[in-house]
Amino acid sequence: MAISVETILKHRGPCLTTTLVEELVDVGGLTPQAARQRASRGTAGMVRLIELPFPRRVRFVCLTSQQKTPKYWKALRDRTTRA
Repeated sequence: MAISVETILKHRGPCLTTTLVEELVDVGGLTPQAARQRASRGTAGMVRLIELPFPRRVRFVCLTSQQKTPKYWKALRDRTTRA
């Protein structure tokens, strides 16, 4: 059963596109290539933080409703200190 990008972001919260792809493969049962394509296309209400580039064209993504929430800032801080 394929799972949507929106469902993963609602459940997982703001994350890097690599994490989103891993979830689509593991939980959604998609192939890595199909999962990357889904993450690239996104979904309505998905926001990409393009001002802060990560290596290999990875982006920080979230839903519009998650923007600038404490969970958003924590996830962004965690990802930038690891990158």
